[in-house]
Amino acid sequence: MNSHKVFLGLGSNKGNREEYIRSALKKISELKETSIKKVSSLYETKPYGNTEQNDFYNLVAEILTRHDIKNLFSELKRIEREVGRIQLDKKWQPREIDIDILFFNDWIYSDGQIEIPHKDLLNRDFVLVPLIEIDPNFVHPYLGISISEIDFSSVQKNIICKFPFEYK
Repeated sequence: MNSHKVFLGLGSNKGNREEYIRSALKKISELKETSIKKVSSLYETKPYGNTEQNDFYNLVAEILTRHDIKNLFSELKRIEREVGRIQLDKKWQPREIDIDILFFNDWIYSDGQIEIPHKDLLNRDFVLVPLIEIDPNFVHPYLGISISEIDFSSVQKNIICKFPFEYK
């Protein structure tokens, strides 16, 4: 069985944001047959969607995993709960941790619950910029161009600042 190249977006805007992200990364690294290959810098960002909430910390991680897409999704939802995410009944609410699958190999996939590439990826500078940082040559499967070639000049600017982030 081959490993899958996956990009994850992680974000937090409640409590100790950096600690929630570190805890999630640690749990991801402990998944069977999964390893973290690269982690971007940490970006402080204005909230997206519901703007009446605290600023986020966001980053992107590249992992290699042998989990299939549905199993990985389930494992990431479990990790969110273990790290402390409380399930809310409204979209765009503050959260302890959010883990999104941005890309899974170069697949285009949708099953009503999971959509790959992530459906809102091209509207989020806080995802595109860290992706460019860790893999500028990754080719977007719909667009057929590398992440670094995407014109996101019209994308709303949510990034406030960038912090070095060491994960190990």
